[in-house]
Amino acid sequence: MNKEAILRKGIRLLPNGMRDYARMVYRRGKHWAHPDLKGFGTVQDLYYWVADGQLDTILPLQNYFSVFYPDIDTSTEGKITFYSHQGEFIGEKHFTLVHRGGAKYSVSSILKDLNATPPDGYGTLEVHIEIPRDVLKHIRPQRSFYFWDRFYIGYSGPGGQVCFVHGVD
Repeated sequence: MNKEAILRKGIRLLPNGMRDYARMVYRRGKHWAHPDLKGFGTVQDLYYWVADGQLDTILPLQNYFSVFYPDIDTSTEGKITFYSHQGEFIGEKHFTLVHRGGAKYSVSSILKDLNATPPDGYGTLEVHIEIPRDVLKHIRPQRSFYFWDRFYIGYSGPGGQVCFVHGVD
């Protein structure tokens, strides 16, 4: 039996008034919805990618920290992690974003650079953008702070027209 299961069973034995207090003590310094998150960070979603010769996925990335902190140097770096449709790791693309800047990538180009030929031409990806050092210094006095990055991803057909889809909350 793991630690979580033992704690769940044990909390049931406490009187009603003590249960909430016990949860609060246990989760102190952790995010209420995601107890594994501690302190500061970013939360990313998995996005569907396709690069099958007919459709290609476009990633228009932006340094969204610049919008929230325009007077702080928000230059940062990040990575795009690719998985096959069966969840197998394919590879990673590292990138940098300047203050108030952005970058645009096509999945087919990245896969070519990685010398990756995933089966069936589709899968999932995750984009992780690091919190800039100066932003982290600015938010440190707070107990906990997380950025959720739900960006637009585009899918382009043979004619070049792109259909954009927004990440889901």
